[in-house]
Amino acid sequence: MTAAVCLVLDVGIHMSASINEAVECLKLLLQRKFFAEKREEVALILFGTSATSNDIADADGNFSHISMVRELSPLDWDILEYLNNQSFLSTDEADVVDALIVAVSHLISKCEYAPLFTCSPDCFLGCRNRKGIQEKRVLLISNLEGPADNAKIAKISDDLRAVDVQLSLIGCDVHTKRSEQVPSSDDVCAPGTSTRTLGMNSAKLTPAHKAVTDLWCQFNGESYTFDEAIPALAFFETRDVAQRGWPVNLEIGDSLRLPVVGYTQVKEAHPPSLKLLYAANPATPVRLMTSYHAQDAAATELKPTEVVRGYRYGNTLVPFSVEDMVAVKPTSEKCLSLIGFTNASNVPRHLYVGDSVLVFVANSTPDDDDSASNGSAALAQALFELDGVALVRRVYNRVSAPRLGVLTPEIRDAQVALVYTDLAFADDYRPFEFPTLPLRNPPSAATAVRSCKQAKMCPTDEQLRAMNQFVDSMMLGNAADTDDQDYDQEDFVNGNDSRLNVDVIPERLPNPWIQRLFTCFRERGLNPTRTLLPSTSQQLGPSWLDPNNLPGLEQLLTRIDSLPSSSLQAARASLLTTLPDLSSVQKGADGESELPVAKRRRLMAAELFGIKAELTENHTDTVASSSSPVVLQSDIKNAAPAETASQMISTVDPVGDFERLIVQEGQVEFACVRMQEVILMLVTDPYTGCLLRPKAIACLLAYREQAKQTGDLKIARAYNTFIRSWREDLELRGLLTTHGSQTQSSTSDARLSFWVDTITQAGFGLLTNEDVPQLTVTPSEAAMFIKPPVTSDSDQFPSCSKGQLVDSNGGEPRTIQRLFDELE
Repeated sequence: MTAAVCLVLDVGIHMSASINEAVECLKLLLQRKFFAEKREEVALILFGTSATSNDIADADGNFSHISMVRELSPLDWDILEYLNNQSFLSTDEADVVDALIVAVSHLISKCEYAPLFTCSPDCFLGCRNRKGIQEKRVLLISNLEGPADNAKIAKISDDLRAVDVQLSLIGCDVHTKRSEQVPSSDDVCAPGTSTRTLGMNSAKLTPAHKAVTDLWCQFNGESYTFDEAIPALAFFETRDVAQRGWPVNLEIGDSLRLPVVGYTQVKEAHPPSLKLLYAANPATPVRLMTSYHAQDAAATELKPTEVVRGYRYGNTLVPFSVEDMVAVKPTSEKCLSLIGFTNASNVPRHLYVGDSVLVFVANSTPDDDDSASNGSAALAQALFELDGVALVRRVYNRVSAPRLGVLTPEIRDAQVALVYTDLAFADDYRPFEFPTLPLRNPPSAATAVRSCKQAKMCPTDEQLRAMNQFVDSMMLGNAADTDDQDYDQEDFVNGNDSRLNVDVIPERLPNPWIQRLFTCFRERGLNPTRTLLPSTSQQLGPSWLDPNNLPGLEQLLTRIDSLPSSSLQAARASLLTTLPDLSSVQKGADGESELPVAKRRRLMAAELFGIKAELTENHTDTVASSSSPVVLQSDIKNAAPAETASQMISTVDPVGDFERLIVQEGQVEFACVRMQEVILMLVTDPYTGCLLRPKAIACLLAYREQAKQTGDLKIARAYNTFIRSWREDLELRGLLTTHGSQTQSSTSDARLSFWVDTITQAGFGLLTNEDVPQLTVTPSEAAMFIKPPVTSDSDQFPSCSKGQLVDSNGGEPRTIQRLFDELE
């Protein structure tokens, strides 16, 4: 064990307003130690309890109302469950100095071999540390509003000085100046270690506060308020790893070797690995066993020696034994050899890989000469002056794979070091070439002509100034950015700095994913039956603005919200004024936005079917077809001002669009008109009419079936009106007589061909009262409407008897049903 900690919790009646915060601090502290796998022993003492339970209490009432709940023992989950399930507030009070004496007495009795007391419990002798205990600490959690005996301060001071016990306090800041006034609103927004003060003079201090203040000042004890402790303890710590150097010789050529040692400066923190447990009884040990079986009828078990790895190349299996693996591995020894020098600009940052960074310094002892230190310092100084780096080959040990790395010089005051970072090999690098952004400068006479799209992407000078001002107002650091040449140093000196002046140190920001994992471990362990809280990434609010995920963010948000007239708000307003208006893109059920889908459909229709479409002002697809007299561009553009891409029926998926549109409230008539336009456009297309014929049949079938299935009278009447208008159009153009016989045949009329080959022979006539009861059309009237049968002499769409279509390539006839099967 490395530390022994005695926790002293005040549960007296005066803690009624602070008991929840005190217990929460204690739980957070122990959770941090538990998940960080601290090798510590913990004891828990409650003072202010109704009962008395400690080793040094006597019959005279000394050290009363002090209970030893847990003796010093290794940290385990039991103490967390105890704090989570118990109610601690009591109606009694106890002396805080007596509680500290009990805590120190218990620490010494458990950490030392020699007898502790000679004459009285208040007089300790110097004693020996038990093996492994490097630190002894007493943590007091109290608001210091209870009683205290100041006469015992001198005695406990001598004893603490003899046994070397460190003191910590949570609940009050005893180092705060007693004459300190309440901070103003500007001070609250300013960064600092604490925003809570005592706000009382020495005459109003309680006896406990006086005693603890004197004691803590003598031993330089730590003290924090609840407002400071809870945010600091709310984040878990990862397991500490002992830093051990990696000694190696930096080989420069064949004859020069510099002894150096590498230390890990940055390394990615990984969460603890999960173990396999028996679900019915987690305490039962579980052992993992792997067995191999042949894929035969008996599933014959194979021995591990009978199994060999292999490489599959098509149907060929190439066995690769352990001996082959040994032969293919390169034989390399531990080394750090120099490959060569190059300019730092030749090694860009995006080539840096790996999960750790090493710092190499000279490996010299006091007995050695300074040759190693001088050599490494000279190398680092030369690289620093020449703006160069060193490429090296690094092999950690005999069984490790060689790595390519770069040594970068780092000189800070009297410290000279070489920072090592892994580099990517050629196989790991994937270059991407992106088009350059449009130039911001005004075009010259030679380049005066630019496309509208490129000019639209160019920001104006006013927009650039507004964005620069907004970025400056969002800067977090206190110091001016020396790399920004546009920053005015006079504003920073005169106090006109527009920065937020909030320090957020990246090195102290924990990993949110690990924090979330430890939180789930804690909740599952303390509350096995309770459902875990959903992650902040699954909530509707902005998860990246959750203060629980980022330390220091709450202070930053408070500063921004508390200054409505600050430079940040002014910069934001200026930026929103200069930028063009942006409209949000709605996403459909499939997660795709409507505008990209409409554009993709428009391009597909133009490429596959030769259908040209225009994008109206409200971002809707408007199909242009010169061969369809029914479809009017003005009607489509002026149909609905708020019409979007999802309210149109395109030629890519007309049936699906019609089914989605028809179920919308108040869109029945609109959907019927759009479906009729699409059917006419598919039938009358002059180039791809033969290819689009099956899709037109599917649209007409979906139109008819929608009326029959829903029984909607509006859809049924619109369908019958559409069929009647089709026949009337043919009669007006002289293609059909009023008696249904053909008077004039046109070999190029697509409407006549579709009427003869599809509508009259596939049952696409008028809907009757048997299909929709509210209709007045009888089956006999519907049959007479399409009789007598009319044949078509069209060469482009030749027909056969019995509802068959002749293949234009001379193949066998195709029926209407086969066309439906092809569509499905």
